[in-house]
Amino acid sequence: MNPNATMRSRWRKIFPFSGMAACLVLAAWLRIKGLSLESAWCDEALTLLHFPATSLSDFLHSAFEEDTRLIVSPVYYVLEYGWFAMFGTSLVAIRMLSVTLGLMSIVLIFLVARRLYNATAGILAAFLLATSLVNVYYSQEVRFYALMGVFALLSMYALIRLLESGGFRWWVLHGICNAFMLWTHAFAPVFFLAQGVFLMAAHYRTPRRIVMWGLMHGLILILFAGWMKFLQYDFGTHSQAYSDAAPTFHTLANVMIVFAGGRFSNINPRPYMPWGISLDMVMAGMCAAAVAVALVLPWKRRASAPTRGACLLALCWWLVPILALYLIALLWRPCFFDRYVLYAALGLYILVAGAVSSLPSKSLRYMVMALFAAVYLYQSFALPRPFRPDYQSAARAIASDPNPHVAVHVLKLFNALGVRYSKPISEDRIVTFEGYPELCVETCRLAESGTCVWVVFYRWDRLREFEQQMHQARFSCECREFGGMPPLSACRVTRSPRP
Repeated sequence: MNPNATMRSRWRKIFPFSGMAACLVLAAWLRIKGLSLESAWCDEALTLLHFPATSLSDFLHSAFEEDTRLIVSPVYYVLEYGWFAMFGTSLVAIRMLSVTLGLMSIVLIFLVARRLYNATAGILAAFLLATSLVNVYYSQEVRFYALMGVFALLSMYALIRLLESGGFRWWVLHGICNAFMLWTHAFAPVFFLAQGVFLMAAHYRTPRRIVMWGLMHGLILILFAGWMKFLQYDFGTHSQAYSDAAPTFHTLANVMIVFAGGRFSNINPRPYMPWGISLDMVMAGMCAAAVAVALVLPWKRRASAPTRGACLLALCWWLVPILALYLIALLWRPCFFDRYVLYAALGLYILVAGAVSSLPSKSLRYMVMALFAAVYLYQSFALPRPFRPDYQSAARAIASDPNPHVAVHVLKLFNALGVRYSKPISEDRIVTFEGYPELCVETCRLAESGTCVWVVFYRWDRLREFEQQMHQARFSCECREFGGMPPLSACRVTRSPRP
């Protein structure tokens, strides 16, 4: 046998899994790098503050009392409490659950993209997921978003297999994953809608499968409705907590930029990048170009039906959940948060990877892959840490204040939760204000009495106005910046010495 042919055969077998393993190592490094610097913020602290509970039932009862929206979707919180019970109370240890789920998604997206396209597409999709900043961020979050990604990938893999072979085990896995997904987040039906649209568009000639799929998901939704009835959950009342600003076309465009992987939120990362150079818009443009190629190549080259089906599945996976949630927010109640449909980004990465792996020239494929690698690696490594507001450092600075009389004023409840979770400050010293005038009046009153008041701000652009107002009232106001994007600010207000 030809030795060269043998080597090539071995390389073809080893290459896919070695590439996936490299992506896994890269993903682990990006998610664990600086993990200890990431403070718990609002959404995380809502549940983290309840971890001292002695039993699962006590934990769920106290956590759901504070965040009533989540009582209908307990799967993640049961898993989270079990992880806490095994690995301890430190924030880094608790965050490792989401890190582990994020790493599982790297393996799963490789398997899905390889099944839909080829091994090269699997490696590139795994690489895009590994280096996507929004996925790095939520793979550290003490919330259910990373778990939703795992369920979405498992569900899609099972759907692909059952469409290929129709095996009973794939039907069971698909149904279980979607059921668990719904019991993890109440907006999961927009993901089911993506699968339903794909089935009706690509498999309308096999209505039996569509009917079976519809009956299974109808049963899942009926059981979930029964669960809400059992809990006496008033969805109309509790859903008011979802209210946010009404989405606009700009909101939709920003989601596409975020899901391309160059930023983790709607905040422009450019001011925090070396030399002010951010490639997030370049990444979004590259993904858009790849999507255009993905939509053209299968038809122009007269590709096989499976290739067209793969393109349609990834396209539905990416667009349908985003557009469905957007319409819900427009027609029902403002509830459009990109993290609710973060799993839609997985469809985009598979679509991009499939387009690049389908390019007709091998040299062109390698050149485009190298370009993606260079741009994504720069963006993911150059952006400094921490991502979240650094409540830990701010709390330590406040706790070490030499003044024996210290009060902490916090603007907005979501800031107070992060400050409360940072242990150096006792809760009886923390006062939360929702209005700026009330905060100023109470700060001046306490400072006049000789108390040292620390005022904590985050994502607030009237900091200079606050400083000027304190100085005009003849108080000393020293403001410090801590980590985060944007940075957390804390101002120390004291009575100025009388002339």
